[in-house]
Amino acid sequence: MLERNLLALARTSAHTVELLRKATPRGDVEFPRTDDGVPGCVLAGRGSGGTGARTLASRRRPLAEADVLAGQIDVTKTASVAVTGFGAGYHAAALGKRMKRSGVIIIFEPDVELLRAVLERID
Repeated sequence: MLERNLLALARTSAHTVELLRKATPRGDVEFPRTDDGVPGCVLAGRGSGGTGARTLASRRRPLAEADVLAGQIDVTKTASVAVTGFGAGYHAAALGKRMKRSGVIIIFEPDVELLRAVLERID
């Protein structure tokens, strides 16, 4: 899975692929199954006050959540979208599907170890 994701990313972000290859995936990321039948993404031990877990995508329906988010973008009037955080990536995929090849999606994810963990498990 990781190699397939890196191959796709290499077309536009060779430097990011280099960083991901060198990174060690975070060990505190969990990928529980969701009602949508795809893995969720949870950072264990993170949350308000430093306890609990931080959910990076809907625990129940992340694909539906991503479609709702992407549906808020009017692709006939939007040439680019900037996204803060990759999470499980479902929102990025939904935006890409919606925009087709009519625009650019820029995603800022500062946590390379988290991104590697996600790209190892989620297509």
